Amino acid sequence: MIFMMMLIHMAVRSERFVISSVSDVEDLALRKSIETFKEYKYWSSSNFGKSQVLDIGYATSVWNEYFGVALIRFNLTGLECGQIQSARFRIYKPKCITQIKKEIPVYLHEIAEANVDWVEGNKESIEQKDASCWEYKIFGKSWAGEMGCSKPGVDFSLKAIASSVANREKGEWLEFELPVKMVQKWLENPKSNAGLILKTSENVSFGEHVQFFSSEHYSGKAPELILEGNRTKARSPKISVSSKKRYKIPSLVDPGYLRWLKEETFRYAEWSRDEQNLKLPVDKKIFPYIWDVVIDGEFILPYSYVTLSNNMSKLERYIVTKDTAACMRVMFENQNAWHIWEYTKEQNWYEAGNVVDEVLTPYQMAFLFANRIKKSNGSFSGIWSVYDRNGNWDRLSPEKLEANIKAQTDKFVSMSAITPKGLQKVNKRLRAYIILENQAKDSVKTALEELYKLLDTGKDSPALFDAMCRMGVYHDRMLFFQSIFGLPRLKLRYEAGGNPVAIAESWVKLKKGEYRLDRIKNRADISRKYWPESVKIDLPEMNFIDSNKN
Repeated sequence: MIFMMMLIHMAVRSERFVISSVSDVEDLALRKSIETFKEYKYWSSSNFGKSQVLDIGYATSVWNEYFGVALIRFNLTGLECGQIQSARFRIYKPKCITQIKKEIPVYLHEIAEANVDWVEGNKESIEQKDASCWEYKIFGKSWAGEMGCSKPGVDFSLKAIASSVANREKGEWLEFELPVKMVQKWLENPKSNAGLILKTSENVSFGEHVQFFSSEHYSGKAPELILEGNRTKARSPKISVSSKKRYKIPSLVDPGYLRWLKEETFRYAEWSRDEQNLKLPVDKKIFPYIWDVVIDGEFILPYSYVTLSNNMSKLERYIVTKDTAACMRVMFENQNAWHIWEYTKEQNWYEAGNVVDEVLTPYQMAFLFANRIKKSNGSFSGIWSVYDRNGNWDRLSPEKLEANIKAQTDKFVSMSAITPKGLQKVNKRLRAYIILENQAKDSVKTALEELYKLLDTGKDSPALFDAMCRMGVYHDRMLFFQSIFGLPRLKLRYEAGGNPVAIAESWVKLKKGEYRLDRIKNRADISRKYWPESVKIDLPEMNFIDSNKN
């Protein structure tokens, strides 16, 4: 009798099943661009299926503001699990300095079966018509309820199945208990598995923004589904849902990296070699190389700077022919390139919110931006303390603010050939943008002043983390309202009746040096020279238009 009971117990013994392989997890961020223009939807029509980071909530960046949600689905086909006894979802939330609010509630819902056909995709901030984005599930096929899989009770379950709290200062796994009945249904009928949507409240403001690591993240901290149940024969054969691969960091003995470390003189290499102040651990010294060589060569140059350089050449021709429609079209096409650059900066660069989790300590990051160590030429080596030292971010008295508003308004008119009647149409909004720009600048100044004192302590602290958050987020918000070619002001210029040729001409005149062909080619040559050999990353083709040959 005892022997029989032991056999029965062994037969129903619970086992643990963990689904987290990069080939078994589909995850995708959907972004809604707050600023759009006619058919140009920017991030709203871009796919983020290959991104290493899933971001949710409301964020302000230099080139747009956006609201995001994350979709996650686990492949249960071929799983040798019978009756599920418990189910738990885990996702890694890194420390993040783009999250202003210390704690943000996050909510998990089941995606409606009507949206089961969403497609992860394999792009990063680029349109992919056969994959999902905020605008559609695939091109020509809408979400069941509203754009962004966003209608409660139609696109996803009306009630959250679980919730948690994201603390910006903690790198930790958030865990959510899942209804066993729901996961059992997915196991028995994989075609019903539309997955999960992770989101914040709808009523969030800028900076209430949370990042999570995706299945592609180089750390291997992929989302996990952990089941407890009895082992049995799989109900169905294993069906592959993804051929994607996790991002890999080049080897510390990669020949390209070692040559770069020895030869390069730009600030990235200085950061890696700095043993006096920054003192990066050996395994972290490779990250400035990744930012300078790999990220530049893989994303920023081919998908942003080459496009902007080529558009510069096109505009020079359109300005001569006074082609107003073409000038206007290219100026809004430029925004796509800037959005790719901005996405790369916030996800994979030294300004990324999560860099304080895996690469730099908050103190080290604060040092990069706010140290006041003087270089041999007399300037500060801190990236942003230079601007502060030069007076760029000084606070303005009410009188000086009014003078600043007048100077910026006069420039707005002269650069765009706007009439007094046209200015009257947009003047209130332009004034509001300038005030918002200066308010954000004052917040940057306050945060910097705090960091100067906190850096003198030589250590991390909650106060330093908070000041870093405010400095970074308000810096981007300042530039968002300040940029004369950013969407808020660019749209105003056209709405005021600005001349498209004059607007294009002003951009060419101001940005010719930054996007000139020889400069972009030189940066591409640096990436080729030091390109890593230890990982299989293709350096994309870069097709330039030489205006001198047209």
